[in-house]
Amino acid sequence: MSQAAATRQSLSSTPMCGTSPAMQIHVDEQSHLDDLLAFLRKIGCIALRVDGCTLEVHVPETTNERDERLELRAYLGSWQARHPEAEAKLLG
Repeated sequence: MSQAAATRQSLSSTPMCGTSPAMQIHVDEQSHLDDLLAFLRKIGCIALRVDGCTLEVHVPETTNERDERLELRAYLGSWQARHPEAEAKLLG
């Protein structure tokens, strides 16, 4: 298994620092995915590309799934306000 695959598997299946597993965000186009990935990393999220349209994201300062989902929705809303042409959805 490659290092990237092992990291992805670890991020998606293992709670980090006592929190819930990473959440996924689906984006309509790869160009939007690249921009969202950069945005989330810039604000301190741990974000990995799953495929051409999906990210796995963890918000380090959250302590439970509910808080993490709320934070990600706020971040996603902020990003989408700057990219009204993009469609992005928090999965799950």
